[in-house]
This record gives sequence, structure tokens and C-alpha cells, in this order.
Amino acid sequence: WPLSKSVLSSSLASKADSVTVKLTKEIEQTADYDQKCQLQIQLISHWEQQAVDTARIAGGYGSLAWYRLFTKGFDAAEQAATKGLAVDASQEWINTNLALSYLFQGKLDKAKEIYLRLKDKPYNKATYKTTFLQDLAELEAAGITHSDVAIIRNLLK
Repeated sequence: WPLSKSVLSSSLASKADSVTVKLTKEIEQTADYDQKCQLQIQLISHWEQQAVDTARIAGGYGSLAWYRLFTKGFDAAEQAATKGLAVDASQEWINTNLALSYLFQGKLDKAKEIYLRLKDKPYNKATYKTTFLQDLAELEAAGITHSDVAIIRNLLK
């Protein structure tokens, strides 16, 4: 669900410039998360230079935060998510990645605040709770976990 995957399928696709299309395809085609991060940084930089809308730039940072989680760059994920929310606070979904960055850094209280605030709020035809649990499962499938994950799962019940 990262923004970079949605760019080509959205109504923005017809307006997407060749650099955006090229980088987005490269991000989708690589399985290497370090590479995804580097390409995403290039994409964000391109968007900032082109002065595209803030929602798109913020979403780019949100996607970068997601990719950083898979490289175990939890501090970098926190920085990317925080930057995305600073660019456009209306991109509330970025909090899903911010919460994970806090969780995996052992910042349980900060993670809990986000999980409790958003878990019952509607999101993607369900609630944030569904996305939170899907994200945890996806990270665990990649071998990324933390001793506090059980606390968060219990909190989300």
C-alpha cells in the first residue's frame, strides 16, 4: 500500500512525469529494501524539486518509513514518518509507520498512544486496527519483530 505503488494506478498516472514513472517502476521491481529506500529518496527529491503537492511528498516520506522498517532502520523510519507528517499532517496513515518505528525502538508509550488513538478510526474500508495488524504480520513474516509486539497485539484486541 505504499504511495509509490499507487502512483501508476491513480488518476495521477496520466500526469506523472517520466522520472516519477521510472523510479516508481524500479521501486516496485526490486525486492531489496535498501535499494527501495535509495530509489524512494530520489523520488522524494524529484517531487520536492518539481514542487508537487504536499500530500504526494508526505506520502513519499511515509513510504520511505515503511521501507526503512524492513531494513531495521527504525530510527530512520521514525525520521521519515515524522518528516512526512510535518510536510502534510492530513496524511494520517503515515502514523501507522511512525507507531511501528516507535515500537521497534522500544518506545512503547509513544507507540501505544498512536495505536490507541487510531485503532477504531475508519481506514481503507475497515479501521486502522486492521492495517496495524496486517503491518505487524508482514514485518514478522520478514523476520522483524520485538518483544513488545505481543503487548500491542493485546492492546488492539
